[in-house]
Amino acid sequence: MKDIVIPGFDAKFPNDTYLREANINGGKKIPATQIVQLDRYLFPTAGDILELIVSSAKRSMKKKKSPLAKHIKKNIPDAKERRKIAAGEDSILDRIRMAIPYSYHDEGRSYLRITHGIVPADDIIQVDEEDMDPGMFSWLIGEKGYNQWSTATRLENGLYLPSDVDIQFAFEYRIFNSSFLIVDCNNNPFLHPEIERISRRVYMALRLSHLEELEDVSWWIREKIARKTITQYADEKDIYKCFEDNGNDVERSTEGSGARVDWDNILRGNPFSEN
Repeated sequence: MKDIVIPGFDAKFPNDTYLREANINGGKKIPATQIVQLDRYLFPTAGDILELIVSSAKRSMKKKKSPLAKHIKKNIPDAKERRKIAAGEDSILDRIRMAIPYSYHDEGRSYLRITHGIVPADDIIQVDEEDMDPGMFSWLIGEKGYNQWSTATRLENGLYLPSDVDIQFAFEYRIFNSSFLIVDCNNNPFLHPEIERISRRVYMALRLSHLEELEDVSWWIREKIARKTITQYADEKDIYKCFEDNGNDVERSTEGSGARVDWDNILRGNPFSEN
């Protein structure tokens, strides 16, 4: 398969991490590196999240625990409650389902993720060369980067970019919070032109290559959402329980609670992090 080539960028890790020299303009110009990272993922359904939580709750009872199992035990220390989750009891799973964060994503659809940041050269120099992998560059964007943003573009049939007409329409009218295109730039409108320029370069490069060459981080997205769900459930489980205490039926739904979620930790997160 042909490696993806983004015009103007060097492929530090082909089909993953791309770099080019840049400057940060403050009181003086600071030498920096512009970083663009690409990957893809299948956005999970509510059923996928619950299945992962149930299996991880089972592991939380064992000595050897996965990172998510440890997270569940930490947030739900009551072993009796975790056993109910592990057993898949409807009443408790219904309450957990209500804690699943809201998202603009279409469940069960695939997305292309573009992550961007400009990192001062001094911060990159401090990292040992042997530690320079895609995960480290992702960390540098999140912890040291300027002009941080990310996009999620819905793919057709799992591996194909949308039409140029649809892309043009989304950017022209700044439709950045829909199931088609999700933009996370901390609500900074001054980044919109750059987001469009870089995104179009990536789209052009991908039309000449193969999206299947990109790393599939579906497992990380799924676990990240499961972590968010457990944290939300643990923080507000008394509220969810009151639905039953007051005699109200908890409606089973394939959707989340409708609560907004901090997508910084999902769209711009580090797939190599346990947080």
